[in-house]
This record gives sequence, C-alpha cells and structure tokens, in this order.
Amino acid sequence: MRRADIETLGRFTILGEIARGGVGVVYKAYDPKNQRTVAIKVLLRSDDNADYNTEIQIVRFQREADTMAMLCHPNIVPVYEIGEDHGVGYIVMEFIEGKSLKHVLALNEAIATEDMIRIMRGLLSALTYSHGHGVIHRDIKPANILIDSKGEAKLVDFGVAKTESSTLTIAGSVIGTISYMSPEQMSCRPVDTRSDIFSAGAVFYELLTGQRPFLGTVGTIEMQVLNVEPHRPSFISHRCPLEFDNVVMKAMAKLPNNRYQTAAAFIEAIDDALLPDTEKTLDYVSDATTLFINRPSLGKLKLPPCTPDNLAQPANFSAERPRPNLSTDDIVFTRKSHHQTILIIVIIFIIVAVIAGAGVVTWRWLLPSPPLVEIAQPEHAPAPELAPIVTPPVVEPLLPPPPQPVASPAPPPPPVANPAPPPPPVASPAPPPPPVASPAPPPPPVVSSTSPPPPVAISTVEAATSVLAALRAIDCSLFAVEVASGNRVLVSGTIGESVSVAAIRSEIERSVPGVMYELSVRTMADRLCQPISIIAPMRVLNRAVAKPLILSTTHADASFTDGEMLILSVVGPPSIPYLQIDYFTLDGQVVHLLPNPLQTDGRIPKSGQRSIGDPTKGGRFWEVRAPFGVELIIAIASSQALFTRPHPEVEVSGKYLAELSTALKKLPPSTLATILPISSHAK
Repeated sequence: MRRADIETLGRFTILGEIARGGVGVVYKAYDPKNQRTVAIKVLLRSDDNADYNTEIQIVRFQREADTMAMLCHPNIVPVYEIGEDHGVGYIVMEFIEGKSLKHVLALNEAIATEDMIRIMRGLLSALTYSHGHGVIHRDIKPANILIDSKGEAKLVDFGVAKTESSTLTIAGSVIGTISYMSPEQMSCRPVDTRSDIFSAGAVFYELLTGQRPFLGTVGTIEMQVLNVEPHRPSFISHRCPLEFDNVVMKAMAKLPNNRYQTAAAFIEAIDDALLPDTEKTLDYVSDATTLFINRPSLGKLKLPPCTPDNLAQPANFSAERPRPNLSTDDIVFTRKSHHQTILIIVIIFIIVAVIAGAGVVTWRWLLPSPPLVEIAQPEHAPAPELAPIVTPPVVEPLLPPPPQPVASPAPPPPPVANPAPPPPPVASPAPPPPPVASPAPPPPPVVSSTSPPPPVAISTVEAATSVLAALRAIDCSLFAVEVASGNRVLVSGTIGESVSVAAIRSEIERSVPGVMYELSVRTMADRLCQPISIIAPMRVLNRAVAKPLILSTTHADASFTDGEMLILSVVGPPSIPYLQIDYFTLDGQVVHLLPNPLQTDGRIPKSGQRSIGDPTKGGRFWEVRAPFGVELIIAIASSQALFTRPHPEVEVSGKYLAELSTALKKLPPSTLATILPISSHAK
C-alpha cells in the first residue's frame, strides 16, 4: 500500500492506496460512522488521457456500482454504499484483509491441493450466484480474486460485467484481460455465462501449473486462444493431480457448447475428480477440435492417467521403408524415468525367460526322435518316417538317398549283409554329415518358426539399422538407435502427442522379430510436427551426404533449466554456406537464432564450424524461459540465403512456416537440414 493522493472522500478518511487499474483506484479508508476499515474504489481521472473521462467510462463505473450492490454472496465482495464527493463517484466495499490471487501466484510457491479446491469452489460459487442473477463478469482473472485471511476466495471488479438488459457493449470491441479471455470474447462474438467458465478454467490451469495457459506477445496469445489447445496441466507440472487434467481441458474448450454449461457443473466435475476411480460417473473429456490438435476422446467411467500413451492415436505407417545409414543427425538425447527403465527391464527379462523356457521345452520335445533312432530302440520305429519330414527343408537336394541309409543303419547289428550295398550311397552322401551335424540343433527353429530369417540370423547392427529405418517412416517423430552390450538395441526419440507408444513398439517388433530393445520416448506438442514435415526431404539428404549438417548444444542431454544460456554449435560443409537456424517454442512463436538483427551474416565459415549464442564471442545470446517442455531447433544449410528481407527476431510460427515452405521450394536440391529437440524445465 502506498500513500494516497487524496486525504478524504466524503466522511471517509483515506489511509493509503491499495491498487490502481486502467480506469479506477482502490483506497484503504476508515469509516468513522460505522467504525470500520473499508475499501473505496474511485473512477480514475487523468488529464493525460481523455478516454478516462468519457461518458462510457462513467456509465461503466456506475453500472459496476449498481451490479455489485444487487449481488449479495459470501464469495463476492459486498458493497456498503455508493456516493459522490465534488463530482467524484465512489464505491464503498468491504476491506479484505489478505492478498489477491495474482499476488499469491507471483510468490511461485506451491499451493496445496485443498487450497486450490477451496479457491475454485469459492470462485465458481460466486459465478453460479451472479449468473443466476443475469450478470456475466467477463474479466475473471487472478487479480480480481481476493484471498482473505481464512483462505476463502472473493470475487471483485464487475467493471466490465454484462447484464441481461445491458446495451452498453460496443459491437466489435474486445473487453477483458487477454490472457484469460475466451475465444468468443477474443473474436468479438456474443458472449454468455460460458465465457466466464472458460476464464475460470484458465485460472484453475494457473493454480495447477503456476503458469498461464497462453504466453507470449499479444498477437501470439490471441492466436493461441483461438487456435491452439494448451498442454494438459500435468504435462507442465509434475505436482498437478492427473484427475484435474480432463476437468480443465473441458472448461477451456474452444467451443462454448463443449464446455461445462454452468458454473455448478464445473464444481461438480471438480468434486467428482476427487472421488475414487470406481465412483467416477461423468465424462469430462472435451470433444472440441482446433486448427492444430484433434484429441481423441477417452473412456467415460474411469479417468485414465494423462500420459501420451493413453491419449495418443496409433500412427499410420508407410509400406515402403528405406534403410538409410545411421548418422549423427539422428542422435536424440532424452531424460529417462528411473522407474520406467526398471519396469521395462523387468518386463523384457520376463519375456526373455518365457521365450527361453518355451524354446527349451520345444527343443526337448522335438529332439528325442533322432537320438532314439541312433540308439536303435525298436519301439521308436516310426521315428525314421518323421525324420525326413523335418530335414527336407535343410537337405532338400539329398532327400532321396538319406532316408534309406538312415533307416537301414538303425538296426546295424543283425542286418550286416544288407548294409553292404549302401556303403556307396554312404560314401557319396559324405557331405550330409556336415548338414546332419550342424542342422541337428537348427531343426527345432525351422519347425517352430516358419519364417526363414530368425532373429539369430541378423546381427545387432543390422537389427538397429532395420529398426531405425522402420521408425523413420512414422510421421511427427525423431528417433535415434544405438547398439548396447548384450545384443540390446536402445531406441530413444521424440514423438508428437498423436503418436502412440504402443504403435511404436509394434513397429519395432514387426521390423525385427525377437529383437531385444529398450524404448525411451518423450512427447512434444503436435503443432511442432509442421516444421518437421516441411524439411523432411532435406533431412533425408543430410543423412546420405559424406559431410552432414550437425547441430549440438553445450548440454550433452540437450536439457536446460530456467535461465540457462542456449548455446549452439553448428558443423557443416563450407560448400553450402548459408545457414538459417530457427527455434520453435511451445507458445507458438519462432525465434530466429541466425540470422538475427545483431547477426545478419548467417554463413558457415571456411572452417565449417560456428558457435551461436555464446556471449563470450559477441553477438546475440538467449536464455531459456517458460513455458517449459520439449521444443525444436531447426538448422538449414543452403547455397543461397532463404529470404531476401530480414525477419524480426521473434514472430508467430504459423505465418513464418508458410513463408519457409515457399522459400525451400525455390532452393536447389542440395539443401540440407537437421533438427535438434531440446527440453527445458523450471529450477
């Protein structure tokens, strides 16, 4: 609180200034008549801006007073009286001993789940009451939610509220706070009570994650509100209970019909999410679609965990899969979950044990016949008839001679005279012993698996190459495959939200049956798939050339903490000198790392190496900031500059991608490109 610019207002003694907004000032004052501390809101007048003195502002201020005076609810700050002093109108309200929710969130302290629920119940209870009286607040945001000393939420500031009988709203005007504004408010369409539901969902999102659902410049936020579905809260913060993901996403659906239709329904959804899974009965999944993301619906009875595995749809795979060579372009660094790694190892161990046990049983079941024949046990006389059935695929050219030699030598002692003629055939089939000696173990695999190339027949390197070739056919994915000890293949990568991990496993096992592998993936927003698809042909060529374009960071795992420097190293062929390096962020923007306003020369020097973002070497540098998650850096090397005009350092990615696609079509086919996924997280 700071010193007020006035000392008295009517009978009230001004004690200090609490807050100052665009059109009003709130003072702390003392009421000598009722002997209590109050808050007084006064219409702000300024000679510097005539807009503040317009009739519309005065009418809105008067309407706020009238609206708040008729609303009487425990979660709405009550109005004591309305007055005027020397032409200055004011509203006298209850003084709340506490802080605004905006101030609480700015502390960056974890808010307990029970406190979040108490705040949301209070807010939605206030909206249920005000909506029931025909009042739409239209400016729900943390700054307009006060938290008293008991932790209860109280709604204030009905300055832009709309009543059923109101005609003040100007057509084509945007009213509200952009970061929490509903799509219909943003696009100047008619609003109803469901617009407040969207804004309340945005507040709940910030409570759960500590950050607003839409970040960036005004233009970027506007684009996101209209077109981009935010990440689920549990994706942003590990502290967020998974049960609230679906609740928030439905409240913030782009279309009003896909949201909760009342604030009371929103409260019920929150309460139901707190129940045990067996008691959940409602479906909170939004079926809203956007320009960039189309999320599948989930089951109705039990709310599943909000992980990419459960939310994603299987990917479509191409029938033709090249077998490109492994290159450094495919190295993707991931952060594995310790528990997931242990679980995967245990599962693989169990599968291997089961397969080994089954193989031993099959081996013991199939092998008895040949040994029994050699031991010449009469009760296994039919065995010689089975032996030719097993062995023909292996010794098919020698099929006629072997049956008789094998059948007649079975009883060698008695018929000594008969075997006399066979020696010539035995002499000529002398070659068969090698097949008999070596195929003796192989027959079981031939019988148990009809496919000729069993896993044993392929080396681990060949298996890794086949796996990588198969995975490269998956849209919106970046994979790296390594060979580890024990004939294991390590598969790591980054996939879009719409790609199913189960489908990836299926594709690995289909490409190399029986391969022993470990899979580690992380998920990125589907809107980052577009830049990947645009440069796909250049990436294929980059993997095939002798000197590919390589992009790396100072961090071995390409993982950054809030505030760390983003320093890159580029290695490429000097024969293709021009570079374009773009950083695609989670908030729908693209940062042009090279060229940029301070470094207009984006060429690769003759050494073929260049460092970007290192403050010790001059030029522009950047720090990693929120929102946190998986983002992409794309590098393009071409024989000529991509653009004839300079781009601003930061711009909306959608517009830029259209220009990039057009520019790439005009470049020669020797253009190379590579992608580096990076991950960021809070401290």
